Amino acid sequence: MNTFFAQSAYLLPVIKRARAFHLYTQTRRYLDLYLCRGAAVLGHQYSGYSSVMKNVIEQAMYMPYPNIWHQRLLHALEKTFAPHRVGVFMSLPVADEEWREAWQPPGVEYALWRPSLPMPDARFVLPVLPISSQPCWIIITKYDSFPENWPYLPIPAIWSRVLLKAVQLWSLAQTLPAMSSRWKHLFESKGRVHGRYFFSLLGEKEHATWYQYALHRGVVLPPLPQLAGVMPLEMSRGEKKLLQEVLQWA
Repeated sequence: MNTFFAQSAYLLPVIKRARAFHLYTQTRRYLDLYLCRGAAVLGHQYSGYSSVMKNVIEQAMYMPYPNIWHQRLLHALEKTFAPHRVGVFMSLPVADEEWREAWQPPGVEYALWRPSLPMPDARFVLPVLPISSQPCWIIITKYDSFPENWPYLPIPAIWSRVLLKAVQLWSLAQTLPAMSSRWKHLFESKGRVHGRYFFSLLGEKEHATWYQYALHRGVVLPPLPQLAGVMPLEMSRGEKKLLQEVLQWA
């Protein structure tokens, strides 16, 4: 696991459940701007994603036999990411820290592609699917093939079905609007904004202090400045006021 993510795990609150743009502990609700490393841009448990997993489990589709979901997934990948070559891997073939954000300097070997942002110019591109947990990894390349030592393995039907739903959500997330100018101005007082995404430019100690202040107020920010966050699609009037106060912290 990337050191960043290992460090961030113990900084987050211990939650009981997650829904939409909120996290719930035994005693409190938090507005979540971290959203699983910026992946769950549509919110937690969006559009019956959990139900898809339950239904496939009930069908006992655990084994890596040829199955209809695998074929449908391949068709959806070809349609969604054409004309690029697409591979599906049971484990990430390159360490987490090697994958760079699309807004970092161009010309990198490995880059993350977040929904609603342009596809990065990299040799290998990893779409950040808009789901809270990614069971397999979809990687895109402009080249003819992937390295021979990358772990191609049969994919069980349960993960093929889940990925198919995730690819459908990816297409939906591509149309997300950018952050409004008002919120962009507030976020840029602490960092940089790209579409609906942001990351902190504060030093580690200053960011840690800001993070703890926000957590005390009921807002979960990315726990480390190296990690991306997302502007929620939905907030109450009170949450908007609260977030404005958190962003104006100095």
